Amino acid sequence: MNDLSAPSAVQERFHVVHETRYGYRSPVTLSQQYLHMTPRDFLYQRNESHEIWLDPAEDSGIDGTDFFGNKTRIITIIAAHQTLTVHAESTVALAQRLGMNGLAATPPCERLRDNLQLGANPAL
Repeated sequence: MNDLSAPSAVQERFHVVHETRYGYRSPVTLSQQYLHMTPRDFLYQRNESHEIWLDPAEDSGIDGTDFFGNKTRIITIIAAHQTLTVHAESTVALAQRLGMNGLAATPPCERLRDNLQLGANPAL
C-alpha cells in the first residue's frame, strides 16, 4: 500500500497560505466565524502542520468536526473592531496514489469543465 506511513512515500509537499480580510463601515462589537480551514488527513494526504491566527485575536474558540469529518473552529471576538483578518497556514504532504501517474494521469480542468456543462452528459 502506498500511504504516508513511510517517509519515502511522500511525493510532494505543499505549504498553503490562506488569508481573508474583512472591513466594516463601522466598528463591530461581536463577530462570530465558523472556520473550515484545517486540511484533513487521508490515506494519501497528511497534515504536517497547521496554524490559524486572527487579528484581532479571538476571545473564545471551540474546535469541532462537521458532518463530513472536516475539522472546524467556531470563534468569537467581542472587542470592538473595524477590520478582521483570518490567516491560516498549513504544510500538507501527499503520496502518489496507486494506479496514478501524478498529474499526468489527471484530465485538464478545461476538459472536466466542458464535460460537466449542462446537457453535455445526460447521465449527469
